[in-house]
Amino acid sequence: MDKKTFIEKMAFSSDMKDIDPALFPNLYNKIMMAEKTGKTVCSSEFYPPNIWSNLIMMDSYFDVSFSTYGIFDNSERRVIGIGKGDFGDFPVKLLKVKTNTKFAAIGHKDYLGSIMSLGIIREKFGDLILGEDACYAAVYDDVADYLMNNLTKIRNSPCTVEVIDPDCEEKPKRRFEFMHITATSLRLDCVTASICNVSRAKSDELIRQGKVLVNYSAAYKRDLEVDSDDIIVIRGYGKFIFNAVKGSTGSGRLKIELKKFI
Repeated sequence: MDKKTFIEKMAFSSDMKDIDPALFPNLYNKIMMAEKTGKTVCSSEFYPPNIWSNLIMMDSYFDVSFSTYGIFDNSERRVIGIGKGDFGDFPVKLLKVKTNTKFAAIGHKDYLGSIMSLGIIREKFGDLILGEDACYAAVYDDVADYLMNNLTKIRNSPCTVEVIDPDCEEKPKRRFEFMHITATSLRLDCVTASICNVSRAKSDELIRQGKVLVNYSAAYKRDLEVDSDDIIVIRGYGKFIFNAVKGSTGSGRLKIELKKFI
């Protein structure tokens, strides 16, 4: 596949919100390097799910395979490995950023803002997961030392930064809350309307605008039927896992159980 076709396919199948267009040609060049040399190549940045998931579905077009890694289970942002054999270790470290949260409410956006205020672009670090008294961050190797030496506070609270084992037991897991809705069918527009508590017309608008993703790909067909374990992302409303249909109401509406990422 030539570069132009690759870029067009990736741009067409990906939700382009907040994506630097330069990522596509850079990624294509990495693929060509891996094909030519036979060596494993890693992306120089973390990619959002609408990029890496679509790339994996395109592996039949290339003489290499793809692997992704983001440290955490169900990571959204991941580094992409490209090669023909063993992918080995990915150039990623896990940082623990510990603050004194007893006197200030510090959230995800505070950690994110403090890291980016140091001039680090968003593509150089992956998911940020909050633990009881710290934030755990997947970061690219080439910015880990800089963060440890320069990230000294989150908002007005002093912090410490250390590298920890990505397989350690203290690494936090994603947290969910169960959510129950009813819908007339498993069509995407019906499920979206129930999740967001909006009209079908409003859910159709969200789908048309590319704001509804199923398994990290923008879903533009309102009659698409969702299934167990599908991941549904609705921009402005949250991220959900379709868990199961738990029966029906007396009027015939489906009782649906979801897990919402928190």
